[in-house]
Amino acid sequence: MRILDEIGSDIQFLAAPFLTGAKHEAIYDQFLTEFFQEEFDHSEILKSSQKRHRVSRQKIRACIVRAYGHDDTSTQNDVLRVIDNAFSGYVHGAAVHMMDAYDGARFVVPACGHHSPLRGFWAQFSQYLHRALMNFALAAKALGCEEEFGRLYKLITVLFDDDGFAR
Repeated sequence: MRILDEIGSDIQFLAAPFLTGAKHEAIYDQFLTEFFQEEFDHSEILKSSQKRHRVSRQKIRACIVRAYGHDDTSTQNDVLRVIDNAFSGYVHGAAVHMMDAYDGARFVVPACGHHSPLRGFWAQFSQYLHRALMNFALAAKALGCEEEFGRLYKLITVLFDDDGFAR
């Protein structure tokens, strides 16, 4: 989920100037330069000293809200921050997230249907599928692939309701 969230925000960020007429900012060039940067700057990998100059998630969120936002940009930015932070601990190893797998005796990933965290993830599955397809559609639109965009948009409206749940 965290990977899809970040890829989705990257797509929304990069597509914004093409879809909303948002001003092209230097931050887009910085993002793309880092994205295509070689991982190693020396032929002997252990001698590599490559540094990355990543665009922060905070700056990416701010660009997204400026481009796609409406009146209450502060709340929109807060919502995106909470979504990013909610899954960050699973990726970066925060104890509170790891303890979700602790049942009091051992660490397990419950597979039974009555376990509420698993049910919670299952409930979000269709929304993540919806969001992934929406990001493909945004990318197609931004790249000028109108036919592909149209097919994806039709698929999305057939498979999902307005809240991203499977029909």
